[in-house]
Amino acid sequence: MKIYNLNNEKPKPFNILSLVIISFSLVISASVFGMFQIILPQNAMSFTVKSNDNQLLRPIVSTTNSGLTPASITDTGMTTSQIVQQQSIQSPSSHGSINSFKGNGKIDSVIYTIGGKWAATGNWNMTVIKGKVTSFKTSMIWRNTTSSHTHELSNFTAKSKNVQLQPDNSLSVKGNMEVGTNNIIVWHKVPTTIAIEKGKIITIGLDDTKTDHHFAAQSVHGIVSSLKPCTPEQGTSTCS
Repeated sequence: MKIYNLNNEKPKPFNILSLVIISFSLVISASVFGMFQIILPQNAMSFTVKSNDNQLLRPIVSTTNSGLTPASITDTGMTTSQIVQQQSIQSPSSHGSINSFKGNGKIDSVIYTIGGKWAATGNWNMTVIKGKVTSFKTSMIWRNTTSSHTHELSNFTAKSKNVQLQPDNSLSVKGNMEVGTNNIIVWHKVPTTIAIEKGKIITIGLDDTKTDHHFAAQSVHGIVSSLKPCTPEQGTSTCS
């Protein structure tokens, strides 16, 4: 029996040009991979941002050595407590109860009412002489997306005649206050509670009924910038 070779084609010699092309492709791939390592360091983190309607947006790459703090990234969404953590507060570090002291700071609050969301910002200051609140004033402006108005809190009369700053720089005092709008007193003798928590946060609670529900039963919050003892000036209701 004869055996025939059905494949009459001779083996082709090895293609030198194909080898060169493959080698060149490998070199290019390695270079591109190295470039990505330079652009995206090992200490980078990648995350995907979602919009309010839960739809995925483009991914963002943020490096841990970018120099950006959480505050500088999310300023618009900061809460009062986050601001307090960065605030340089001047408070007596160690003391007993103090009955003569001064404090001041900023109002930084959000109030939700039927009329919408209001951002309340402003200033506050307080003076206590020998246990008596001789002065407490707050000036703030409320803004929403379309309008603004002001509120002034003044003429605070404390129920207690022995108000003291506690060793942890906290206090809580109740009394009555005048509440104004656009520099006109609208609500008189409004029951009010003023509280300072550990020398960091101040909370001002106004009676909801006495203010015609204007504050929607919500307190006004702020931060403490300075809180320190003072020496009463003889014969006056102030201190240095």
